[in-house]
Amino acid sequence: MSSRPSDSKRSVRYLEIDGLRGVAVALVVLFHVYVGRVSGGVDVFLFLSGYFFLGGLLRYFALPDASLNPLWPLWRTIRRLVPALVTLLLAVGVTSTAFVQTNTLPIAKQITASLLYAQNWKLAEQSIDYRSASNTASPLQHLWSMSVQGQFYLVAIVLVILCSLVVRAFGKPHAVGKLALPILALITVASFIYATKLHGENQGLNYYSSYSRAWELTSGALAAFVVPHLPIRRWLARILTFGGLLAIASTGFLLDGAQVFPGPGTLLPLLGAFAVILGARERTFTGAFLGSRICVWLGNIGYSLYLWHWPILIFTLVYLKDPEPSIALGTGVIAVSVLVAWISYRCVELPLRSRQQRPRKQTSVWADTRAALATSRASRLRLVGACCIALMVGAVGSIQPLKLQHIAQARSLDFDLKEHPGALSSSSSKDRSTPDVTDVPDGIKPIPPADVAFQMWPKPAVDGCLSREYDGWDHVQLTKRDADDSDCIYGDPNARHTVVLFGGSHAEQWFTPLLAAADHYDFNVRTILRPGCAATLEPTYGLKEGCVEWTKAVLKYLKKNTPDVVVTTSTRPGWENTDYTPEGYVEVWDALDRMGSTIIGIRDTPWVVDDEGLSFYPTFCVASGRENCSFRRDLTLSPINDADVPLGAYSRSLSLDFSDVLCRSNTCDPIIGNIYVYRDDNHLTDHFASTMSDLFIQRLGPTFKALS
Repeated sequence: MSSRPSDSKRSVRYLEIDGLRGVAVALVVLFHVYVGRVSGGVDVFLFLSGYFFLGGLLRYFALPDASLNPLWPLWRTIRRLVPALVTLLLAVGVTSTAFVQTNTLPIAKQITASLLYAQNWKLAEQSIDYRSASNTASPLQHLWSMSVQGQFYLVAIVLVILCSLVVRAFGKPHAVGKLALPILALITVASFIYATKLHGENQGLNYYSSYSRAWELTSGALAAFVVPHLPIRRWLARILTFGGLLAIASTGFLLDGAQVFPGPGTLLPLLGAFAVILGARERTFTGAFLGSRICVWLGNIGYSLYLWHWPILIFTLVYLKDPEPSIALGTGVIAVSVLVAWISYRCVELPLRSRQQRPRKQTSVWADTRAALATSRASRLRLVGACCIALMVGAVGSIQPLKLQHIAQARSLDFDLKEHPGALSSSSSKDRSTPDVTDVPDGIKPIPPADVAFQMWPKPAVDGCLSREYDGWDHVQLTKRDADDSDCIYGDPNARHTVVLFGGSHAEQWFTPLLAAADHYDFNVRTILRPGCAATLEPTYGLKEGCVEWTKAVLKYLKKNTPDVVVTTSTRPGWENTDYTPEGYVEVWDALDRMGSTIIGIRDTPWVVDDEGLSFYPTFCVASGRENCSFRRDLTLSPINDADVPLGAYSRSLSLDFSDVLCRSNTCDPIIGNIYVYRDDNHLTDHFASTMSDLFIQRLGPTFKALS
């Protein structure tokens, strides 16, 4: 360290700050693997990002001859962050496709969002709470923080350049920090207040929001202003570094970060980080620990380690079908993650980092680059590496479009009923035998492709004919098709009669065979559907809180526009996973009966559970190679249809039960007639539902004919 004129001018020991970064990433990994909680390490990362990045920008742009070209700081940042990120995203894309027991479209969308540094908003849009490690967690959920940092870097570059332009107009380039300081302070206070307020309203959004997280980064930038001007003594530095490190290390034990960050509880790790930085201006025992080789080494590979450890952990759990990591498994994952991170750091990060000095006004960046390429073999190798990364960016960017194309092809598949009979293979007898893929000649595979089965929705979902969260609960906003904004009426709009399909996704799954029956008997179908709801007038376990208000609004609409027939679900899962008819359903039927509509209630499909009562996806189970993916009928369905009696009390009603098609006497199978039955653990694939069209025509025939 150079001579110091006063205590207030002592420099921070940056090796110790690198070591702090290493400790932070170690806490993230250890808590993810062993504890299953948020440690506060990521929050320290954000704080340090603000400290180093924005602090460095302000110091540079305060130089009289600093270049105001925004491309150079942006290019340096891209070279620092993008190569390792793209390598990871490509690996996740390939791996998620290989592991067909994962729902790959959300992952594909998250890959695109991560590439564009918008993953935090994508996770918020998909309503994905930040989960502990499990085989159902997203392998990319941890990249929300990378997106927040990327957005901050871009805004920081613009902010500092604008401030530089202003102060240079007055001939005072060195004053850029003085202008930026109140702006950063204002952003910090506003963001902190917003995060505190949103914590009590929507913690899921609060956790991911860039607006909520901004104060963690800007407070780090403010620390870069403050630290050089605060006096420090060695005895105080010892207390600060030890206490700060203790605060950071204890955060994950004292607070459930997923539930409190980035609210006021975040002050604990951030004040700890500030204390360590302040104390790092003196030699201390804690500082020596942070400046040790192992801590600094972890800090160096910290970015890659953060990127790789989570997907390695999640894919390992998926492959081994473990719900959460054991200590032994977690230790192995950490060892592999450290190795992969070191390789990524040495082979991807380091070679492609910018090694040039920050340019000055008079610097010709392009001329210097051409000269370096002409004279330096290392520069030419870096150019080759950059071209490889560019190709990888293109490959990563194509993952989502290719996945969407694959899904569209699967949805439009025109299959032969002789090869894929589906429900037609059922004799509806309790002792029937169900065709298996091995029974099909010539090795014909079951459909739809297992990796996109989750997206095999019926047409209303594809068309956008579902009510959305922002439509409001206390009124009916009849949905329009996304493609042409036309009414969500299917079949002949001039048909003599109308059927309304009313309820949630479990009513929606019957749309395709219902439309076939409606067309056959000269009816059309209007959809009034809301995911997560059912037609009920009483709060019902498993349904969203606003469903009762929505049902009342629908009934009010139907009273003015009474349909001939209303089709809805008649049961849902009850205690011990058997199904029953909620009282709120019966109240809806009473109201429909008073209107004069015919009521058709369809018994719910089985909600798939194993012998221990845990849900699983039968299609993914088969695709992953497990021998037995059938499940017991008595764990999901009651011995009799509980809706038969209440529906039988109405003169215009029909109770339908297709459990004889979906299940044998004792078990229910994942494949029937060479078609995957389930798209998840409780919904039918539309391919299988479409093969039930003849059954609907037969069983609805008497009711529809009576109205003709």
